[in-house]
Order: sequence, then structure tokens, then C-alpha cells
Amino acid sequence: MKILDSRAGGRERSRAAEKALGIAGALLIPAAVIYLEILLRLTAKMEVIHSGLAGGLCTALAFALAASALCALPGKSAAKWLRFFFVELFTVWYLVAFFINDSYKVFMAPSIILSTAGAAARDFGGNVAAAIGNGLPVIGIFHFPALLCLLLPGGRPAGRVRRRLIPAGIMLVLAAAALFGGVFFSTCTPELKTRYESEYNYDGAVKYFGLLSALTQEFRASVYPGGQAAGFSTTATAAPAASPAAESEPVETAAPEYGLNVMDIDFQSINPGGNSNLAELNAYVESLEPTSKNRYTGIFEGKNLILITAEAFSKEVIDKDRTPALYRLANQGIVFEDFYQPAWGGSTSTGEYSWLTGLAPTDPMAMMYSAQNNLFFTMGNQLQRQGYYSAAYHNGSYTYYNRDYTHCNLGYSRFVGIGNGLEEGMTGGFPASDLEMFDFTLPQYVDKQPFSVYYMSISGHASYAFSEEVNDMAVKNRAVTENMTCSEAVKAYYACNQELEYGLESLVSGLEKAGIADDTVIAIVPDHYPYGLMPSAAWGFNTNYLEQLYGFPADTNPARDHNAAIIWCGSLEALDEPIVVPGPTSSLDILPTLLNLFGLEYDSRLLAGRDALSGAEPLVFWNDYSWLTDKGYYDSAARSFRPNGGVEADEEYIQMMNDQVKDRLRLSGKIASLDYYGMLFGPDEIK
Repeated sequence: MKILDSRAGGRERSRAAEKALGIAGALLIPAAVIYLEILLRLTAKMEVIHSGLAGGLCTALAFALAASALCALPGKSAAKWLRFFFVELFTVWYLVAFFINDSYKVFMAPSIILSTAGAAARDFGGNVAAAIGNGLPVIGIFHFPALLCLLLPGGRPAGRVRRRLIPAGIMLVLAAAALFGGVFFSTCTPELKTRYESEYNYDGAVKYFGLLSALTQEFRASVYPGGQAAGFSTTATAAPAASPAAESEPVETAAPEYGLNVMDIDFQSINPGGNSNLAELNAYVESLEPTSKNRYTGIFEGKNLILITAEAFSKEVIDKDRTPALYRLANQGIVFEDFYQPAWGGSTSTGEYSWLTGLAPTDPMAMMYSAQNNLFFTMGNQLQRQGYYSAAYHNGSYTYYNRDYTHCNLGYSRFVGIGNGLEEGMTGGFPASDLEMFDFTLPQYVDKQPFSVYYMSISGHASYAFSEEVNDMAVKNRAVTENMTCSEAVKAYYACNQELEYGLESLVSGLEKAGIADDTVIAIVPDHYPYGLMPSAAWGFNTNYLEQLYGFPADTNPARDHNAAIIWCGSLEALDEPIVVPGPTSSLDILPTLLNLFGLEYDSRLLAGRDALSGAEPLVFWNDYSWLTDKGYYDSAARSFRPNGGVEADEEYIQMMNDQVKDRLRLSGKIASLDYYGMLFGPDEIK
């Protein structure tokens, strides 16, 4: 009898143990998700405790509970492996987010990750492998919950399948409640609601609400692309006059005789069905005040044009002795004294898009997704319609970011990169030589005037080290940096950017030899700041080399993204002094400035920037809704305004500028998502 009782007790203890294991298994996925979220915030040096995280953790629990519900349905062994699958899936997603942010200092949306993963592995496989190798300790720490899944025995299933539906159903109900709680806690205050809805961007959503919450917000944004769920904040964007202490001398005071950069467009005719979203966009555009033409309007009319996006360029590269060609172009043309290339959240793709289209990139893959849109106002399309010979070149893979589709759509009849012809003039290695690209391609168009040419350079690409396995251009130009008193990483950065200097020296010399330097405009804009100098576990260093390059902390958007833009023409060197643009200017302002300089017809209301020579109020903004004017800088994350010395700005001004920034981002998003130019101007017949 005692033996029977002992056996029964053993069975009861076994059942209790299995039930405990079953409960532990059910809780493992939610615990893993919470662990991964907190670990990501710690390793990415994000704020862990703040008001937005409650909603974010609720949303994370919703994902975890939904996965746990599925794991409750199969038998013991299958449930264990299914649980491991889900934990590993979450782990990989969090690790991908960590490595991308660690490398590029931004959290990229799933769309950009999935669309570029294959190309990145193919074209930058060495960098990816090195990042994984350097990050093995982090990979191990992130995999702790997955290891527990393997070590933890499977619990006893809850009887027959029908009985298992009960705990699965309970967890699904809890998941729905958690999802509701996530939205509630993310919008329970006006500030949180603003961040969650009207000021959404993926990078900011991850930092403030968490990775899985950002996924739900990204889904919402995909349903309402371009912010279509929200209306415009203002009916017009004219800012009040700056206070005397904040005013910069305008390059040109608007004069009535110059006229306005506006087109005769019947906006109502494109909305016969009365679509409310389109009607709102039409009304907003019509309410805007166009910028004025000025005494610089048309000074480049009929001239050749060469556009260059300079990879990871910074104004610190420009030096009178070390880079005389760059110094000449930057100081003997149109001088932008306070220029910024915002980090738009998508690296090169967004940097290219911002200045070539004059629209803010509201999607990390804005350029990549633009291939099917009418990009009516790009310099390439405008000049191609004028009969210019056109071509675009890139000394990287011609298919990366779908450039073989997007760059023809920018207005270039042929696009040549590595893989479809440019390799014939290159010696190989990574990054490839800008000098070799310029020398190989100049003969292809120099005798075909007028010409419109675009280059996407790559010589300044990260990583920055004197190693042929990492950066061939740094190794090639190492001698230039021997006497510099800075770190090896910063020296390598200077060295690889020296190749752009040599390329421009050769390019300008070739134009002069052909006798067309006075008839050729060169415009150079960086794609982004040199993020490859910032601390990175993936790249194997903890030193902030960017601060060494700058000489000051890059702890704000303006500090990090200050840069240089160049618009030069040989004819400008005959002027007594250069044309100076004193106020804050961004990449969005370059296209309307060029359109006005070339005397091309455009509607200034349909671009997010402004002609920097028009006297219009300056505004630089970022996709995290921060902004900079001649009055000061507004930090959206901190909800604080830092005025310039001696400047006063009241709450009304700050709110008005906040509204303007939201509206310009919405305008850019809706133009892209609706193919608004296509509606206004019809299909572009010239390709």
C-alpha cells in the first residue's frame, strides 16, 4: 500500500513539475521579449526608463503572448521547438536592429532591411562578416533566452487538442489586451500622442517606444503613407520676420519686378472625384507663398551641369594646402556659410534623394522607391527636356539601391556603374577611386554640349583604417596624412577623401583644357556625415573619432550634420567676391537654388526647400521634427528650444515652426506616395 501511495505521489509530483515547466515555457517568450528590449536599449545606449516605454513594453508583450498562444497548441516536443523558433526569431530581429544602429547610428525600417539585405551581403560581405566577428560577445548575450529554450525541458501538454485551445485562447485575449494597452499608454498624454502619431518616424519610434512597438507604427504608416492619416497643421508657412538680432543679411531683397517662381497650375482639375486627401493637399499647396526670383535668376542659363554626391563627406576635409581643388570650388563660387545635410535615417539613399529631388525623404528607401514616380523638377529631368545630353555614373555596384532604375528616372538617359561598363576604367578594390571614375567618363560627354551629368562617388566610404582589406583609398593616399596629429582612424578618413580631391582636380583641369570651365557648373553635396567614425562594437572601437574630426561633441543634430555644399562655375571666379549665403541652409535648398540659377520654370510651392538666394526665411529641419532657423535650434526629443545669442522666440513662434516642419514632411511624403507630380504634369515622356 505504501508502495502504491509512493508511486501515486511520484506521479503527482511529476505532473506538478510538468505543469510548472509548462507555465515556465508559456512565460519564457514574454520574458525573452522584455529581456531583449531592455538589452537593446542598454547596448544601444538608449534611455531605459521614460514615459514611452510602458506602451512599448505592452506592445512587445502582445507579440510575445500571440507567439505563446501558438506554442500552446502542439505536443510537448513540438511545443519546445516552436517556442525556440519564436524566441530565436525575436532574437535575430533585435540583433539585426542592434548591428544596423551600431554601424549606421540609426534604426532602419524593415522595408530597407529586407530590400537591401541581399545586395549588402553581396557588395559589402567583408564588412558584414567583420561586424559579426567583432560583435560575437553581444550575439552571445542576446541569445541567452534562446539557450534557455534549449535547456528547459518541454512541459506536459494540456491534454487533448481541444483542451489546449483554452490556454491558447486565453493568451490571445491577453495579447489583444496588451496591444490595446500599448496604444493606450503610448497616447495617454498629449506629448506621447504627438510622438506616436503626428511625429512618427521609425528611428524615433524605436528609441522612444521600443522595437516591436515601432513595427506596429510602421504598419500604420504603410496604411497611411506620407502621413495621409493626418492633416496639415497650417494653411500657409510664411514665418514672421526674425528679430533684429537674429536677422542675417539677405542675399537679395525680393523685388516685384523679378516676379515669382510659380507655375500656372489648375490644382482643382486633378481631383474631379473630390478625394478629400487630395483636396487637402491641393489647398495646402495653393496657400503657400512662392519664393521670388532675384538678380541671380538665370545666370547659369544654357550652361553645362555636373552634380556630385560626395560619399560621407565633411567640411573638415576642405583645406587650402591639402585639398586646393576643393578649397577653390568651395570659396570661389557660391559660398554656403551654414550648410547642413540632415541624417534622414536611410544613409546614402535618403541623402541623394533630399538634394536631387528637393523633397524630404520620409521613407528610408525614398530614392529606391522613387523609380516609378514622376520626378518632374530634378535637374536631370528639367535639362533633359531642354535637349541636354545626359548621363549618370557611380563607382559602386550599378544595381545597389536599384540605381539602374532610379537614376534613369532622375533624368539621365544612361546610367553606368560597376557591373555595366564602368569597371572597364577602374582598377578594382574597395572603395573604388573617384579619380579613375572622373578620368574614365569625362571623355564620354565633354564634347556633347550642353550636357547634364551626375556622379555618385564612393571613395570616402567607411570603414576607415589603413588596411587593404578595409579601405584601399586610405592605403593609397596614406602619405598625405603622415604629419597629421590625429588618430589613425581620422587619418584614414582624410586619406580616402583625398581621392575626391584628386578627382576634382583632374575634372576641373579637363574642363579647362576643353575650354568649357566657364560654361560648366559643378554642384557638390554630401550624402551624410561620416558615421563610420562614431563608436561601434561592430567595427571594433569605442572611441568617438567623429568628435576628433570635428573638434567638438557631435551631440545635437546641427553639430553632427554641419557640412559643406558647393556650387561653382568658372565664370564666377571673375566676380570681385564670391556669392555668399549666410543663413542656415540644407540639402533641400540646393535644387530650388539651382533651378533658379539656371532660369528653369518651376513652382517653389511644390518643393520642401527654398531658393537660398531668394531672401526667403531659412529653415533646416530633420525627420525627427527638430529644426534650425536664424533664431535658434529646436530639439524635438527634448522638447526644448535653444535660441541664438540675443534672440527671443516666444511659444507662438516655436509652435508655428513645429507646424511648418510637420507640414513640409507631410508635403514631401504625400508628393511621393500619391505621385503628385505625375498627377499635375502627366507622365514624363523623356526617359
